[in-house]
Amino acid sequence: LFAFNQDWGAPISWKTILFIAAALALAVAYTFKTIYSLALGLFVAAGWWTVQAVTWGFVDRQGGVKGVSIVVGVLLIALAFYLIGRLYDPHTKWKRFSIVYLIFGLIPITVVLFACSTKPGLMVLQELTGGGSVFGSWEIVLSLGLFAASVAGLLVYALTRKVLSYMEASALLFLGILISAFAFLPEQVVFEKSFRSIYNYYSAVLTNTGVLWAVVFNLLIFFELLGVIFSGYRRKESWLINIGMVGLFMLIAFKYFDWFFTFLDKSLFFIGAGVLLLVIGWFMERNRRRLIADIKAV
Repeated sequence: LFAFNQDWGAPISWKTILFIAAALALAVAYTFKTIYSLALGLFVAAGWWTVQAVTWGFVDRQGGVKGVSIVVGVLLIALAFYLIGRLYDPHTKWKRFSIVYLIFGLIPITVVLFACSTKPGLMVLQELTGGGSVFGSWEIVLSLGLFAASVAGLLVYALTRKVLSYMEASALLFLGILISAFAFLPEQVVFEKSFRSIYNYYSAVLTNTGVLWAVVFNLLIFFELLGVIFSGYRRKESWLINIGMVGLFMLIAFKYFDWFFTFLDKSLFFIGAGVLLLVIGWFMERNRRRLIADIKAV
């Protein structure tokens, strides 16, 4: 498509070509039941909206829109993907499609929560909440409204179809409200001094607001990963347990490096890290195998 467009003198913008490619990939996926076309279509569709939102907020409006509103849009899209995957899950015919949607829903949310639980992520949050307002672009406001309405509609429909437990639905509702609220946050002063480089994050000092957000995001990512593991066990899905276990292991390992690197002697630090990783790895692998064995027994 790009080559054909260039041969004709580029009458169509590259963002429009992305949109056409996403539509074609999704059409092929649903026509021939191919999960690779579905994955490509979902990725390109989300990417198309992201670059289009950047154009609306920072090119057409000269940066008059909060950057966090674009992240909110991506996370709402991910929530919608997750709910679509849960709706497909009970149907054997759409089982593979369900897994693709669930992965595209879980990964962006997990990555963003994990990033925001760290000092570099909080620095980015401070930068993204600064600047203009979400209302600086009516296109972004309309998009976020449509995404939020879609998530709400899918959540209600999933409850009526009884594919979600009330605990899972409550967690998704809370997460959706929290994500939507971020679009309207005023500028957050997370650090006492503005650090422009993530390489200085060890010397950055959190304000009271920064400490609050650090606690919130660390609790969110921890309970989100536990929820993935519990969901996998309840639904007898070993791949969900594996994703949750890997994410939890990475979280614990990263927090050790993040919290104790500057407090311990370097030799003690690395000895402790090695012992900690071995113990945690053994414990988590043991429990992962036990959970999967219980699923197979059922």
